[in-house]
Amino acid sequence: MKKLFLFFAKRDFVKNYTKSWQYKLENKSLSTMENILFANKIIENTKIDKNIFIFVEQTRVLKIKTLAKKIIKNKFQIIPLDFDLSINRYRDPEFLKRKELADLKISLMVLSDKKIYNYYRKILKDKVTYFRQMGPTQHREAINNWWQEKLKEMEKMGS
Repeated sequence: MKKLFLFFAKRDFVKNYTKSWQYKLENKSLSTMENILFANKIIENTKIDKNIFIFVEQTRVLKIKTLAKKIIKNKFQIIPLDFDLSINRYRDPEFLKRKELADLKISLMVLSDKKIYNYYRKILKDKVTYFRQMGPTQHREAINNWWQEKLKEMEKMGS
């Protein structure tokens, strides 16, 4: 992603505005919540006091905005983009909404109760392992199967 944003930022019509921007990579997270938590550590460690821009896939705006308000102390702005061009992005909108809301509820629980964080992290690691085992040719099916199986479990956890 960093290379993509650097490419965009160097275009003639924006480079005067983006030349002072800093791009920091966060590559430890397994979830949206962790992405924001770990990114916030980067922000705090680099003592960034400027406006933070969070570029996010448009189906995740509500989740990102809600979590960022709870985690990030700096001023930030959410920039929604439609950059997920995978077939999974174009699933049934109700399914996507249900999936995002279940994940948001669990993320909020994890933020308020650290005891369940390890359990949540194990679910996320299992998800990554499963996706890798299925391989790229079965990626769509892997995502569908995993969410079909785990969504009800996650919804129960979040209620």
